[in-house]
Amino acid sequence: MKDDLFDENKDRTKFFDLIIPVIPYLNAKNSYEQLKLLFSKTYNISDNLVYLLSFYIDDMRLLLNIYNEFVVYKNERQNPAFNEDDKLLSLVVCKNLFNKDYEDLKFRKGKLYDILTLVEKYRDNIRNEIQKEKIELAREEEQRELKHLNSNSLHWVS
Repeated sequence: MKDDLFDENKDRTKFFDLIIPVIPYLNAKNSYEQLKLLFSKTYNISDNLVYLLSFYIDDMRLLLNIYNEFVVYKNERQNPAFNEDDKLLSLVVCKNLFNKDYEDLKFRKGKLYDILTLVEKYRDNIRNEIQKEKIELAREEEQRELKHLNSNSLHWVS
């Protein structure tokens, strides 16, 4: 039973004759080391991703489930999307931590889908802006070259 089942401290001790505390094997403090131990030896997972995930994975059963699913997906060689370890691990963690959003993602709806769609639109906008900047810089360079050529040709004529 969890400690928060009883409102009063005395109720808990009145109900049980003996209370044995269970200390979790995995918690927020050692999650990073456990993640690193499982993933970094065999797979190419970045330290930054492991560090970020360690804040959210604080249960050993959850960690082992994520690891097992990751291995299953990783061994599924038919899909080239499974070749990037960081992305695959992120997807498996999302599936385990935010199951509803993951299920909605399959049907192109939900918060996660909205975020991913916005990110893609943002990237497209940035690509378009970069392309416009390149075109503008090319025009400016062309105008400078024309001015330089014109000034040199006037120099030769006189």
